Amino acid sequence: MNVSPTTTRNWERIFLIAEVFVIFALFYGLALQISWHYDVSEHPHFMAAYRVLSPMLMPMVYAFLGASMFLIFASPFFLRSLRSVAVRAWIIGAGSILCAGFLCFVLR
Repeated sequence: MNVSPTTTRNWERIFLIAEVFVIFALFYGLALQISWHYDVSEHPHFMAAYRVLSPMLMPMVYAFLGASMFLIFASPFFLRSLRSVAVRAWIIGAGSILCAGFLCFVLR
């Protein structure tokens, strides 16, 4: 199978976008987790941050899971043509699921 450089570049960009989204979603979850502990009247700035971040939690969780599953399940199909990109995508996808589990179950 002969893959054009344009197709390869487009797949690299798709993987990069998914990786960046997953990493930012983990930081979003971490910020929400930290601000949740300070959601008291003595910390009005943290209360404001928590109230801004909390309504977007479930859409972010679903998008995060979708992007992580894409990275985990789609990257092995590109091991031949995009070796380093596919391996990096799989590592970030698997690591993000582990970090999300840590955020959800250990830090509660």
